[in-house]
Amino acid sequence: MTDLFLLLLSWSLSIAMVKLGGEGLLILHYNIHFGIDLIGSANSIYWLPTGATIAFLVNSFILPVQYNNNRQLKMTILGGSLAVLFFINLALSGLLLINFR
Repeated sequence: MTDLFLLLLSWSLSIAMVKLGGEGLLILHYNIHFGIDLIGSANSIYWLPTGATIAFLVNSFILPVQYNNNRQLKMTILGGSLAVLFFINLALSGLLLINFR
């Protein structure tokens, strides 16, 4: 349930950035040592939630079939999926602040 909430949050953050960015360019990657590394179109921001959605779907469909008996392995994979979604939302929040602050 938490994974689904974080997935929906990542999509809503991405949609908000595209709406605020309009037809202009957005900062897509910022490095603390070098500054802005990548600037691109606003629609390029959709790659982050798309990757999260693919990871979520793969884990949701393959996990019950492949690892039916090993509960500890299931929890480890689901925890990893949760961590990926958390860090994607953290990156999107940072990009939102960098672009529109």
